[in-house]
Amino acid sequence: MIYSVLVDGINPEIEEEVSIVVCDQRLTCFASCLPYQLEVGRVYRAELLPMVFSEYIVQETSHVTPSILKNGSDYSYKIVGELREGCLCCSGLIFCDEILLADFGFLKGKLISWRVDRLDVLFV
Repeated sequence: MIYSVLVDGINPEIEEEVSIVVCDQRLTCFASCLPYQLEVGRVYRAELLPMVFSEYIVQETSHVTPSILKNGSDYSYKIVGELREGCLCCSGLIFCDEILLADFGFLKGKLISWRVDRLDVLFV
């Protein structure tokens, strides 16, 4: 899904590290491909891609508000939301993944938490 994102910061030491604000969420993302020069304070169209490099950690949860929580100082996040058709819906954001659909489809309509190793941002 394509969103309008505000570039909130660019790490001067790690040029791929971009801080954005989207749907009232401040996220630190990894931008492996920058098709143009970004400027802090400007709004761009971009897609958010959840990346899992090893094991999928997905758990059913209850009585938790949908949220995106950063795990420590790395790029990983715990995303809590409702699973719908292989997509995790959380605070106005939708994160789709084929493995969520194939391996965790039985949790459809449930509130789940999903640990992702990083969020990539793809500027269009």
